[in-house]
Amino acid sequence: MPELAVSGLSAGYGGEDVLKDFSFDFTPPGAYAVMGGSGIGKTTLLRVLAGLMRPGSGSLGGFPELKRAVMFQEDRLLPQLTALGNVALVSDEDAARKYLAQVGLGGREDALPAELSGGQRRRVALARCLAFGGDAALLDEPFTGLDEELKARIAPYIARRFGHIILTTHDEAEARLFSARIIRL
Repeated sequence: MPELAVSGLSAGYGGEDVLKDFSFDFTPPGAYAVMGGSGIGKTTLLRVLAGLMRPGSGSLGGFPELKRAVMFQEDRLLPQLTALGNVALVSDEDAARKYLAQVGLGGREDALPAELSGGQRRRVALARCLAFGGDAALLDEPFTGLDEELKARIAPYIARRFGHIILTTHDEAEARLFSARIIRL
């Protein structure tokens, strides 16, 4: 696996940097929790690491070579597809069923997003991320709307699936579920 580090990273919107001169070495495999106030650049960092946004300056060592699974703050489910269909977009139906069961949605495979609660939609998005797989998971507030028991049950599946996990959260307890190294912006 390539060395994963960012150096002097700055990025933003409309010519104004939100993330300024950020450097960090993510090389040891494991989990990293990016924490800080709203608007400080947590989501911007994940977007740059995912290759969805170009930085204004700085370097991204190793990240472009990785297969990265991304989970956004929004669930981004296709409303016309069932839970199974949304997860099967990135895998086959057998894998989709397996990951839906792992997040506690076995038996809800045929439900459309409009028929699911907010927490259930979030778990479909998590199942899709798990089904996509890869070297690294970039998770933007992955547990929004989930209760503590569900978080504790799902976190180990995520931890086993990915060598690197970089998540944003406002909750240190969520970081502890992954034994994550905390990065404060």
